[in-house]
Amino acid sequence: TVVTTMPMWLALWTRWGGERVPLTSWIGLGLGVVGALLLAMEGDFSATWVGALLAFAAPLCWSLGSYASRRMALPPPAMASAAQWLLGGLLGLVVAWLWEPGARAVDWQQVSPASVLAWLYLVVMGTMVTLNAYLWLLKNTSAALAGSYSFVNPVVALCVGVWLGGERLTGWVFVA
Repeated sequence: TVVTTMPMWLALWTRWGGERVPLTSWIGLGLGVVGALLLAMEGDFSATWVGALLAFAAPLCWSLGSYASRRMALPPPAMASAAQWLLGGLLGLVVAWLWEPGARAVDWQQVSPASVLAWLYLVVMGTMVTLNAYLWLLKNTSAALAGSYSFVNPVVALCVGVWLGGERLTGWVFVA
């Protein structure tokens, strides 16, 4: 639910930066947040204060980076996303090496084919396709429209859960 604050932040930075944000965008952002709150009513969420702080900081930082990328001259989206993948991967390896002793050795026999396929799907669809689409949207549409992905992701996740996981949409989840 906290991630859905990202398009609101992005719209605010855009407005404070001098661009007009139409009323219809604000209405759409508000409806998206209401839908996310309805989804959250189904869950039992708890977090430490540090976890909650980081959960709120993540979309704030993402929105600042997104706003800055709209204003800066950047390489084409594929090149920009490749740089993000490389840097993110390297930082992830360093963090895993320093803080996760078990991450130093992988027992490849424990990795199922389904896990490999899920990982490949996330790399291709969850990163290569969607990040490039997002970077293109940031340059070619309104900030509110580009940021609206955070309202679409839960719908996609729910549909995949129903389709692949046999989950049922009930209660507030169905309403959302």
